[in-house]
Amino acid sequence: MKQKTENIHDVRGRGLMFGVQLSQEKAAQGPEIQAELLKRGYITDFHRASNTFRFFPPFIITYDEIDRFNKDFEEIVS
Repeated sequence: MKQKTENIHDVRGRGLMFGVQLSQEKAAQGPEIQAELLKRGYITDFHRASNTFRFFPPFIITYDEIDRFNKDFEEIVS
């Protein structure tokens, strides 16, 4: 994900829990990105102090759902 767009500064996590830190330039749009993700059915947490989206997907998530989320997130952030 980080390699596909300049708008992502870092991706980190453990297990299914992960965070995506936006670049300084894109961070101001964090709340708008979060609203668009919610419209598409994704509940996320945007931490303004670190410019980071935090994701806690359910344990029963499928590979197709992960792929769809990655595609949607990259589209919205780009």
